[in-house]
Amino acid sequence: MTSRDVIENKISSTRKFLGILNRYQGYSKTEIQEDIDLKGAVERYLYLAAQSAIDLAEALIAFKNLRKPATMAESFRNSSGRRTARGRTGWEAR
Repeated sequence: MTSRDVIENKISSTRKFLGILNRYQGYSKTEIQEDIDLKGAVERYLYLAAQSAIDLAEALIAFKNLRKPATMAESFRNSSGRRTARGRTGWEAR
């Protein structure tokens, strides 16, 4: 599998989990908090969406051959593709 295929799969996974989460938008915060099954499902899909986004950022960093980030926040800044104003080797979020 090429790096491009990996990135496309990560994008697909992220979209899938975000689509699932969209189905829960009709529930109020109270409904989610009071229904243990609903709360568990929402928490699980939030976790999967976040992990998928992290995996995507890491795949993009590897594809662009950027330096390994020291933090998760840096992963997202590095994968955005914009150089910092100070001209550092890092990247800046849009």
